[in-house]
Amino acid sequence: MKLKTALFAGRFQPLHKGHVNAIKNLFGKYQKVVIVIGSVNKKGTENPFTFQERKTMIDASFKKYKNRYKIIGVPDVESDRKWKNEITGKVKFDVIVTGNRWTAKCFSGYRIIKPKMLNPAKYNATRIRELIKTGRGWQNLVPKEIVPIINKHKAAVFRQSLT
Repeated sequence: MKLKTALFAGRFQPLHKGHVNAIKNLFGKYQKVVIVIGSVNKKGTENPFTFQERKTMIDASFKKYKNRYKIIGVPDVESDRKWKNEITGKVKFDVIVTGNRWTAKCFSGYRIIKPKMLNPAKYNATRIRELIKTGRGWQNLVPKEIVPIINKHKAAVFRQSLT
């Protein structure tokens, strides 16, 4: 029997095939997946895409699962407890799925499992942002559905990095 709801948090800057693989695995094990988009209040070279752009990327990649996930956005705040409360105040879940030590620490006391990640060295958002910025071979690292989304926004998104 499937557990009800898994929570998966990330910045998704941008969403890449590693994220997609991990989340699709969750759809096989859980009835629902809560996708938490973090750092919604941050903008810059490490956080070039807005909450809405990242939500659009996720929605484009998971159309087949549209009734099985919920997306929430959470800002970075000054304390781990407040960050956790931002999430627990918005959604209910049975398990936290994370490979991030900080996230696991924030949810100490909850059931935590590690996601099955697809080649983390290859599918790494920092590396992908750098490839996007320099225009070198990033398209095969993200779901094909989001290539047009990134292309539409990349000039504005990376303008501050190129000057």
